[in-house]
Amino acid sequence: MILTIKNLGALKEAEIDLNKDLILLCGHNNTGKTYVAYLIYDILHLSLGLKLYMSIQNLLGTSHERNSISLPLVKSAEGKEIIFFAKQLIENKKIEIDISKFTKNLVFNLKNEIAKNIMKEISSENSLNNFFSKEILEKLSFELNYTEEFIKNNLRSSPVDEMIYWDGETRRIKAKKEKNSCKVIFELLEDLSLDEDLSLEFVTMQIYFSILRICLNFSFRSFIFTSEREAIDIFSEELALNNNNFFYKILETNGETKTKLLEFVSSTIINRYPKPIVDGLFTAQDLINLQKEKSEFEFLAIELEKTILEGKISVGQNETLQYQPNFYTENGENVVLEIYQTSSLVKSLASLVFYLRHSAKKNDCIIIEEPELNLYPDNQILVARFLARLVNEGFKVVATTHSDYIIKELSTLLLLADSFKDKDRIMEKYGYTQNQILNKENIGIYYFEKGKETAVNVPITERGIEIESIDQTISDLNERFNTIYYTFLESDEKKEEKRTEKNLKSN
Repeated sequence: MILTIKNLGALKEAEIDLNKDLILLCGHNNTGKTYVAYLIYDILHLSLGLKLYMSIQNLLGTSHERNSISLPLVKSAEGKEIIFFAKQLIENKKIEIDISKFTKNLVFNLKNEIAKNIMKEISSENSLNNFFSKEILEKLSFELNYTEEFIKNNLRSSPVDEMIYWDGETRRIKAKKEKNSCKVIFELLEDLSLDEDLSLEFVTMQIYFSILRICLNFSFRSFIFTSEREAIDIFSEELALNNNNFFYKILETNGETKTKLLEFVSSTIINRYPKPIVDGLFTAQDLINLQKEKSEFEFLAIELEKTILEGKISVGQNETLQYQPNFYTENGENVVLEIYQTSSLVKSLASLVFYLRHSAKKNDCIIIEEPELNLYPDNQILVARFLARLVNEGFKVVATTHSDYIIKELSTLLLLADSFKDKDRIMEKYGYTQNQILNKENIGIYYFEKGKETAVNVPITERGIEIESIDQTISDLNERFNTIYYTFLESDEKKEEKRTEKNLKSN
């Protein structure tokens, strides 16, 4: 699925391939990387699965109200074979359909219309008001487009095991598809008590809907870790207390004063921060409840604690994050630090550790701004490897970065995808593992260049990721240093020569 963006702040135009498992937004400051990350978060955060459902339903002209079904598309020439399968399902109660045969005539013909309907659903919610200013929204336009590659990949890779209900829960169809298969088994679990024509329309609609949903589904839970994540973890409790005190004061007032205060809260306090930051605050204020859940990916939290943090993140008695480093006092006691007492390294990654331990699920989209935040170069390299680990564990990762270390390390992980002599020895020598290696087909790199107002898709070459401006900046830095250094040496040598010559003359 391609996200096309126009006039988003400083960014005039960009085209982002959301199909990629790792999307890297890199480049100069103030060029629109954060805004693009926010927009991606908003689109995914709105649950595209639900938007797809509504869009297909609107396109098919369906209604779940009994005796109120209209299915003009299914009655077209393209739908005749699906009607035939629906009759078989009603008669035999169970059928198997190879849905790949429908992708060209049915799905490809409808994908653009469905994408437009999804955009209407998103626009109708006005959710972007919580992300961007009114001035930015007045100029912003964006659209989603399904690619044939996405549809074909989705068709094979998406497993399905769902129950489809209509008219309450009295009639059900079960749809099941294994991963890497194009065959869907439909099973009718209840006898239909409606009249024959209406029953046929119901079943036809459900088969049609399942085919479109399987091929076009793009549904992710999305979680964002903003560049303000340190402040969120530190000050969320204080903000919550201040807000509670403020609301109590409102409740104690009456009449016109109370109305004005509520209007002030609505216009100023509630909308004070962009939604990604507000979501982070809500999460930080609900840690005590969120920690009750355990994620199947806790091992990734432990790995991050072991390789980079060198200690454990947990929730303390005051319901905020705390850190227990891997060392003890002289008396053999554990050291436990409140998050505000920890190093900037711990503050930067603590919320990610908590998410992986308690909230993470397969196929989540993790959006992280500046993963290199406050990290020394060696830890930036380790974070790059960890981003690759997340991708290979089934997460979609979107990251903004200015770090040449991260980009270079990701390039290395791309090079390791090829076979070459002594590869195993080199991987062992430098501590690489197979689950860190990246496939270039699954990565999208976008460079935001200052003054160009566009995001350029950076091709991955045999040397990995090459971003000219970063390389040029490093080259210019080295050139300046060398020029000054050798000029200084030359000047110093001339001074020494003059001193020597003077000493010789005096002797």
